[in-house]
Amino acid sequence: MRNWSRSRLTIIVALASAMALDSVVLASASDFCITNGDTVVGKSFRIPSKGKCKPWLGYTVNDEGGPNSGTGTACTASDGSHVTIEITTMYPASGDTIFATIMLPLPLGSGATFGESGLIPGTGYVLFKGGGSTTAGPCNPTPPAP
Repeated sequence: MRNWSRSRLTIIVALASAMALDSVVLASASDFCITNGDTVVGKSFRIPSKGKCKPWLGYTVNDEGGPNSGTGTACTASDGSHVTIEITTMYPASGDTIFATIMLPLPLGSGATFGESGLIPGTGYVLFKGGGSTTAGPCNPTPPAP
């Protein structure tokens, strides 16, 4: 009887460990890509739940070289209709600082909006990009960091 109890405990611990590991794997987020000419990558990003916000950490892939790291915040509307992502990206090669506002309707599909403005050395604050075709979703595959 004592051996059976020890075996049973071992099985229970093994199953609990496997379930905990499985839930960690399921909970891990993949990289998230938003493309509108440039590709903005959110590392290990998942869209927040209704009425919640999460940090955005990532980079932009474009023809300006790199690394072009970006940080910001993503917030999902309380009614779950859309997520708004605000990202500030630094471009060390040019000295530019770019501010992007991206609104993605939920569930993901068409109708996304993407607007950018920036602090451009020598010219000041300039609106230089808005509208256009924007796609968003899990990266497949993730573009390499510049």
